[in-house]
Amino acid sequence: MHMSEAWMQPPIQNDDGMNLGQAYSRERSVAARAACIKAMKSSL
Repeated sequence: MHMSEAWMQPPIQNDDGMNLGQAYSRERSVAARAACIKAMKSSL
């Protein structure tokens, strides 16, 4: 689930509603971080 989809869900009412055993995907943030570092290095 993407964050925009998560905002459309009803709020979690109890601890059982948390997905502590399943991590969110970091593919997009890892790629964005790599692109940012590459751009910063090229500016040095």
